[in-house]
Amino acid sequence: MNKLIRRPDIWISFALFLLMIPAERLELFSSMENWLQGNRHIVRLNTLDADKTQFAYDDIIIVDTEEDFFDEYGSWPLKRSDIAKLTTIIKKLGAEVIALDMLMDFPNGYDEDPILAEALESAGNTIVVAQLEFDGDGNFQGVNYPTETLKVATESGYTNHTLIGNKISRVRFFPEEIEESNVWPFAIKTLAMYKGVEPKLEDGQLIIGDISVPLDHFNDLWVDLPSLPPAATFLAKDTPAGISAGEILFDLQDIPDDEWDEETEELQELIAGKIVLVGDTSEVSHDIFTSPIGEVYGIEFLADTIYTLMNNSPIRPAGDFSEILVLAVLFIAFVLVTMIPKYENALFFLIIALYVAFGFYMY
Repeated sequence: MNKLIRRPDIWISFALFLLMIPAERLELFSSMENWLQGNRHIVRLNTLDADKTQFAYDDIIIVDTEEDFFDEYGSWPLKRSDIAKLTTIIKKLGAEVIALDMLMDFPNGYDEDPILAEALESAGNTIVVAQLEFDGDGNFQGVNYPTETLKVATESGYTNHTLIGNKISRVRFFPEEIEESNVWPFAIKTLAMYKGVEPKLEDGQLIIGDISVPLDHFNDLWVDLPSLPPAATFLAKDTPAGISAGEILFDLQDIPDDEWDEETEELQELIAGKIVLVGDTSEVSHDIFTSPIGEVYGIEFLADTIYTLMNNSPIRPAGDFSEILVLAVLFIAFVLVTMIPKYENALFFLIIALYVAFGFYMY
């Protein structure tokens, strides 16, 4: 033991292990963590049963205003009077919640806000985008709500994205701002409306009805990314979770009431009783981000967040005690290995391999 105490490499290792605790809490190695998280996602998607990683197709549908839609529409962005038509038709198809991922904070120049407000109020259970505003030092300045006409007709939730390193993988909560302004993350409020409850934050836990999931020390919710079918790249474009807004706005608005059920039977089966997220994946929207496993549109990340919560958040942050305990056990194992010089190198790499395997398994 005296020999161990006199070895400088032991003390250097001890100092490094101590430094790793604040480094982990401050996420100083976020770029490396993103790479590891991406690989962990890939392992999970390829090893777990499909029902544990598959998207919630039975509960969520994305109505996509994509390139082809705007080519046929003839202009960008979508007029608010047409958003009103789209909302009304989606509700008529049986949607439970209609979530419009559209920032409408300036009054419409053609006085179409009252038209949209009437459609939103008539549909009920609708939500549009707000944004939290911070100054350059990160101090909260207020909430950028939709126009007053729209604000009183519908719910709103913020869509501020927090990048970890240069990738999107979490939703950040701002407890003081949430309490002060009663404005929740867009996806969380949408799910709460779907379940008919109010979301709550209690002791670092997000509670939505019977769902209770932990946030990390930054008040972040870790978002799970679902598996996609083979050859699929985007959830909204390449899977049953997405349909073009053109299939609704262009094809259905002139159908007579006496022919409605017959002509819309398939779409009613696709939409009825679900959360309907309406968003823009066209190139001009620039609403695309890099996640640990590839690119994802903003509307898809909102859908993934809801899916994560419906799946009871399978990816959860470790607590402070757990992280310190793992580092302590790892350090003690390294120290014990030095007492067996003959097999020191082999045992060292074995410990690393076991640690990596344990990490993948727990993830």
